[in-house]
Amino acid sequence: LKAIEAKTGVKYDGRELQELKYLSEFMQDLSSKPIYAIKMILDHMINTYNIDNISIYYGENLEKIYSVGKPLSESDNIDYIHSKAFSTLIGKKPYLRIDFINNLDCCLADFKTAMQTRGIKSSIQCLLGTDNKINGLVMFNRMKEASLWAEYEVNCATMFASCFNLLTDEVKKDLKEFYKSLA
Repeated sequence: LKAIEAKTGVKYDGRELQELKYLSEFMQDLSSKPIYAIKMILDHMINTYNIDNISIYYGENLEKIYSVGKPLSESDNIDYIHSKAFSTLIGKKPYLRIDFINNLDCCLADFKTAMQTRGIKSSIQCLLGTDNKINGLVMFNRMKEASLWAEYEVNCATMFASCFNLLTDEVKKDLKEFYKSLA
């Protein structure tokens, strides 16, 4: 590791290496036991990143197919992703990072209200699908006083969404059924 750090100039700490290990295990398990892999990585992220809720919305109606952690208020769908405010915030990126929902400009009031109604103080939201067709969203939410998201948290969230995009519709349907069975 020290040789890699010397050669690249990039310093790695124990936390980043631990997260890389979890993501590696997640990707290995994803092909053979995808529901288990999803549950394990999301549970890990909830417990390690001080996240209160992670929710996955998917399909034609953008309905919730999986959620872990503290339940969100009024969270059955995410219609707000079709709003001008959301489009303005996300731009051309595949994800949206908001450290302090309460600090959003007044021109983004609709989105801000949607987040406040759900009890969200800060969020990373990753699009699912393609630029031409949005199929869903993964939300990583903090419901306590907001704080800055660490870069590795953002990277891990976007990597999870990228991996989720690669899953078959059958696996996504199985995840939805698994989530229903927990209720």
